[in-house]
Amino acid sequence: MHKALTTGKRILVEGANALMLDIDFGTYPFVTSSSTAVGGICTGLGIPPRRIGKVIGVMKAYTTRVGGGPFPTEQLNVRISCDNQQYAFMYVTGG
Repeated sequence: MHKALTTGKRILVEGANALMLDIDFGTYPFVTSSSTAVGGICTGLGIPPRRIGKVIGVMKAYTTRVGGGPFPTEQLNVRISCDNQQYAFMYVTGG
């Protein structure tokens, strides 16, 4: 990483987990063991903050959760009904 930075190479970093799973900002104790926010570039890869150039954030307007733990966007008081059940699908993540 240091060699790439000092020779002027461009580095692309991708984060796979969402902020709700971040060790500092997530729904503890149901978090991952690392920083998933942009600061994780510094703590996880050792890249100094002054060397971070362009940051592009991609987000979704809801939270997903795998396994147990709190689910902040879940609304148990909302019922969805369909006249034709063959068009009612539920997508879940994880196992």
